[in-house]
Amino acid sequence: MVLLHKSIGLFKRFSTSATQSTSSASDWKTQLTLFRSANEISSILLQRRNWNTHLRYVKSKLPRATLTPPLFLHILRETRKSPKTALGFFDWAKTHLRFEPDLKSHCRVIEVATEAGLLERAEALLSPLVETHSVSMIVGSMQRWFEGEGSLSISLSLTLECYVLKGSYQNGLEVFSSMRRLRLSPSVSAYNSLLDSLVKEKQFRVALCLYCAMVRNGVVSDGLTWDLVAQVLCEHGKYKSVVKLMETGVESCKIYTNLVECYSRNGEFDAVFSVIHEMDDKNLELSFCSYSCVLDDVCRLGDTELINKVLGLMVEKKFFTLDDSVVSGQIIERLCDMGKTFASEMLFHRACNGGTVQDQTYGCMLKALSRNGRIKEAVDVYRLICRKGVSLLDENCYNEFANALCRDDDDDNNSEEEHELLVDVIKRGFVPCTQKLSEVLAAMCRKRRWNQAEKLLDSVMEMDVYFDSFSCGLLMERYCRTGKLEKAMVLHEKIKKMKGSLDVNAYNAVLDKLMMRQRTMVEEAVQVFEYMKEMSTMNSKSFVIMIHGLCRVKEMKKAMKYHDEMLMLGLKPDLASYKRLILGFT
Repeated sequence: MVLLHKSIGLFKRFSTSATQSTSSASDWKTQLTLFRSANEISSILLQRRNWNTHLRYVKSKLPRATLTPPLFLHILRETRKSPKTALGFFDWAKTHLRFEPDLKSHCRVIEVATEAGLLERAEALLSPLVETHSVSMIVGSMQRWFEGEGSLSISLSLTLECYVLKGSYQNGLEVFSSMRRLRLSPSVSAYNSLLDSLVKEKQFRVALCLYCAMVRNGVVSDGLTWDLVAQVLCEHGKYKSVVKLMETGVESCKIYTNLVECYSRNGEFDAVFSVIHEMDDKNLELSFCSYSCVLDDVCRLGDTELINKVLGLMVEKKFFTLDDSVVSGQIIERLCDMGKTFASEMLFHRACNGGTVQDQTYGCMLKALSRNGRIKEAVDVYRLICRKGVSLLDENCYNEFANALCRDDDDDNNSEEEHELLVDVIKRGFVPCTQKLSEVLAAMCRKRRWNQAEKLLDSVMEMDVYFDSFSCGLLMERYCRTGKLEKAMVLHEKIKKMKGSLDVNAYNAVLDKLMMRQRTMVEEAVQVFEYMKEMSTMNSKSFVIMIHGLCRVKEMKKAMKYHDEMLMLGLKPDLASYKRLILGFT
């Protein structure tokens, strides 16, 4: 009777958080049946190897063949000493018993996996949780429902790694902060994952702070940790600290590589060659990428002797041969993809002098120089392409060039030349992105370079491109001031087609000029005004212009219609203006 009393009390607690199917089974007989079913499942799991076959007979005893979280947790508590069986049942229940685990069930299963050392399994269970739950929710749940501090520390370390793996170092840092509050220390693997993520995101100061916390917590660094720390120090230009680190016996190919690139960035090329020779003595190989960094730096410096020395080393290491035009072209393209434009430009000019440049190499150079903002050099390559009649299969090269030309240059001479080129590229059918095109047009308008702005607008008028309302408004007012109403209407139609809108002052300027043409452009004015109403961009002045104009051409019915609409919308002008307005109806 004591057992029966305890089981009923236990299932009353289960029923408070169970699903509707379980909570509806309120009488004690049903609760007792459920308790016996849970015990029977636990016994089968612990005593039978082929437990899944035997569990099919128990399935029918559960309400609607569904396992609820409270029942599962009872079974897990009985079977956690056999973790593989418990984890296997967790998977089986989701498939065969329509089990939908809550956060508490997930946490308890993860704890079982970590206690058993099944870290990959625990990580697989954590992966979907980090996508659907906040850091505070997961950490709080683990802290509340985990029974052991060791398993909690391991699981939180895995959580940190999961967030980093998903590309969210911010959430990883949040988990780390939570662990510090709980006086828990992440594993070396978790530290390294977070360090690596911070380095990739160029958060070097934060990475150094994290490493300091790692030292304070007494975590022993491994090879990967030293590689990352050396990279952070090199990024800060602290190569002397890296040398001191290596003097303690900590060294690897990665550390040497970072040291070479750091020396190269700082222009200390004697030190670069010294480290390379030291690596050769230790049979450590510097990668093509690192040699390319050095080559790019010496090319930026423009020292021919150093350039030839680095090229000699790269040929010696068999990264390429300067005699093969095909290989040379491939190297140039590879350097372009890496963003090493000074090195690729040097090899490109050498290849041009030898007459061994392939068409696609021109395109790679144009794209790389454009992306890196080296406009003058990109313009030179573009002109070379035009002069030699080179045919580029990759049209993105021209699009990148067009985007690069969309910049606000303070040098008026350079700016005018680049804008002429931009119009030329657009006329060839290569249009920059709308945002960049709008920015350059707005800059032209702000500087009152109206001729350039009109040329640019004319070049894309027939294309599916829309500028921002500020630029279009300035141009619209310009067209009105200079009497180019036909162009103003063309611009209006384009804006209308793109469902865009202008500032009400710009529209009012158009209406005023159209109405001044008497009968010749009244219909156009009406069309513009109707579109203004559609876009809700009219004001009291808009109605006054239209009513005055229509009265002048004796369109009294339309004028009265707009008068009534004006009053209905509450846009009646001041008393003096209104008296002048109604005089037009007499």
